[in-house]
Amino acid sequence: MYVQNLMEQNPEKLWQQLSHPKCHYYVCGDAKMADDVFEVMLSIAKTEGGLTHIEAVEFFDKMKQEKRFHSDVWGVTLNFKQAIIQVQKDNYSKAEKWLNRVQQSTEQAPVKEVVSV
Repeated sequence: MYVQNLMEQNPEKLWQQLSHPKCHYYVCGDAKMADDVFEVMLSIAKTEGGLTHIEAVEFFDKMKQEKRFHSDVWGVTLNFKQAIIQVQKDNYSKAEKWLNRVQQSTEQAPVKEVVSV
């Protein structure tokens, strides 16, 4: 049983606590677990709190601004801008390696003469 599964079992009570203005949220552990927990919290904010997706995101952003949302996670964290930059670097690197292999194979391949009749 995972913490996010336990959260899903009592969404009303969790929303009641989360929506309290003095509530502080702490998550500590693996980044994947933290992302999964946050997704459940977004879902609860939408279903129990009646918030739209944008309102739910803004709700948790406000908690962060008020220093009431804390996380201590390890592993791969999902930071969109950094992830995109890394993907671009990786793709460029892969493309560059591929191009080098193609050029090397072209340079090493014997030249065949084509005779037309």
